[in-house]
Amino acid sequence: FAALDYYLDKKGVISKYKLQPEKKIDWKHYKQTALYVFLQYFYVSLPFTLVFGKIADIRGCPDFSESLPSVITCIAHFIGFILFEEIGFYYTHRLAHHPYFYARIHKKHHEWKAPVAICAIYAHPLEQVVANLTPVVSGGIILQSHIGLITAFFLIAVVNTLISHCGYNLPFLDAQNHDMHHSKTDVHFGFLGLCDWIHKTRGVDKYKKN
Repeated sequence: FAALDYYLDKKGVISKYKLQPEKKIDWKHYKQTALYVFLQYFYVSLPFTLVFGKIADIRGCPDFSESLPSVITCIAHFIGFILFEEIGFYYTHRLAHHPYFYARIHKKHHEWKAPVAICAIYAHPLEQVVANLTPVVSGGIILQSHIGLITAFFLIAVVNTLISHCGYNLPFLDAQNHDMHHSKTDVHFGFLGLCDWIHKTRGVDKYKKN
């Protein structure tokens, strides 16, 4: 996405493909964001991964030396992963929008009113651990899932969050909801949409067309 952003911006045609075409990319901020994300991997994400591995061992999650479970079990666990992430991310994200936590923690992520993919994990370290990483792996830990399944779901979640932050208005990319979240800040807190539907925090609920 970074290469696409750069190429289309240099060509002067990026606004044709953006959900917020009036917003120009601040390349100075873009570079600062990329550096922050790169460094954060070493002092937040990598330590989290090591701690997660220890917890998975304690919980008895089968590792790569063991065979995957049946297809039915894999599907059931993936459904569980999705639900745990939806619930965990929605409520921690809603909490992050409380004025106290927003000003001190979540505001950093919302520096990007028109998001780009690189800002997907541009977040305060506490938010990165509590709201971004933990909901993704919590289902696997609770269900004592195979490490291979947890890893596969984690990679899918990474791709999903990159797409949701990319800001492109293309039919094969589902970025509209989270892009609206960045521009409005009071809608689309979940990743699946289930909790937003239950709590009526979808864009269609708050910004109904006349």
